[in-house]
Amino acid sequence: MFKSFDIKKLGLNPFNLPWCVRGLFFEITKHLPSAEEEIQFVFKEFDEWNPESKVLKDVKYRLNGIKSKL
Repeated sequence: MFKSFDIKKLGLNPFNLPWCVRGLFFEITKHLPSAEEEIQFVFKEFDEWNPESKVLKDVKYRLNGIKSKL
């Protein structure tokens, strides 16, 4: 079940994105039999991703710590 949210209320907190991804991975592992394979695929794609714009580089930087915590 998804809950709607107002992006303006979240603000620019750099911890929101990794926290949401952590929650997504947690829910996937609970409900999807092939969750581990899917998450490893996402990590592989993430490692191969080379963003060019400053905004996307910032996104990659913020998400970099997710792998070490899972």
